[in-house]
Amino acid sequence: MVSTTEDPMLFNFETTYEASFTNGTDQSQGFFPQFFNIRRLLEMRMVLCGIGLIVNSLILLLQIKLKTFKRTQFIFAFALTATDGIVCPATFMETYLYYQGFVLVPPVYQAINSATSAMSYFVIIAVAFDRYLALCALPFKYKLVVNLRRYGLVIIAMCALSAGYGFVSIFNLTEHLTKTGLSAFIVSTTLVDITVLIYIFVFISLSRSHKTLSLPKEMKNVRIRQTRRLMFAFGLILGTNVICNLPQPIFGLYIFFQPFGQGYQIYKNAVISNWLYNLRCVNYTLNPIIYWWQVLVRDFTLPWRNKNMLKTNSSSIAQEVSTVTSKKSDQNSTHQ
Repeated sequence: MVSTTEDPMLFNFETTYEASFTNGTDQSQGFFPQFFNIRRLLEMRMVLCGIGLIVNSLILLLQIKLKTFKRTQFIFAFALTATDGIVCPATFMETYLYYQGFVLVPPVYQAINSATSAMSYFVIIAVAFDRYLALCALPFKYKLVVNLRRYGLVIIAMCALSAGYGFVSIFNLTEHLTKTGLSAFIVSTTLVDITVLIYIFVFISLSRSHKTLSLPKEMKNVRIRQTRRLMFAFGLILGTNVICNLPQPIFGLYIFFQPFGQGYQIYKNAVISNWLYNLRCVNYTLNPIIYWWQVLVRDFTLPWRNKNMLKTNSSSIAQEVSTVTSKKSDQNSTHQ
């Protein structure tokens, strides 16, 4: 590795980076503590990805066993778990190649990482929109208008948008690193702002609808209980996404304002960029744990709760269909 700058800090970063991959020893003593060694950070990232893959696989298998993907209110959570399950092995492979000393790593891994980050926000927005339809916009016609096929098309559209953003974001990453950091910051903060504003709007709408909702009592209780748990769970997921994912784009903004020629070296060799990347990997494990803890354990894990929920859901659907049918018959008789 040849130093491209005379800055002593960057030179120390480069020598530390090179020494970590040549002999596996820590050459950063006297400048950084032991835990700042880049090689150790890469090992930490691979462990986090392994844990995330195991946790997401278990939660995904649990959702498949409970068939939550066949219910409109839970299908987006299934998509989020699958997304986190895909990004974990991709990040692991990317990190493993760097760990083995490869200088040129296929950018497809970074594209998958960026795409899944955007997909997480899309899913969180979709859950809020679904609950708004169920309790505010279409309380009587929700089960008639919303179905798995339509939500499946929505998920496909979100995947396409996320994939497009992911591959565009890493286009000419090396040559236009500072611009990539700025664009990542703009996209990330925009998604966070939009998601937070949507959640505030939905929470206000839901609090008003609880008082004026004229659904049958049993159906209303089921809708409100599902909505509270889903909104709280995905509110926590939104918080963890912001805490774990936003620091890296902020660091990219910092790189954007660095003098020309130093941004790439800071990004490539600075220890802080590896710490922030590891923080993002923590999020892949937290998302399924939050969903399992807030929704699956309370509604599905216990057999008697599962049966009671199925009974209440089926009865509420029947009540909803009969209510809509009676309204249509009344309207027809009135016109006649």
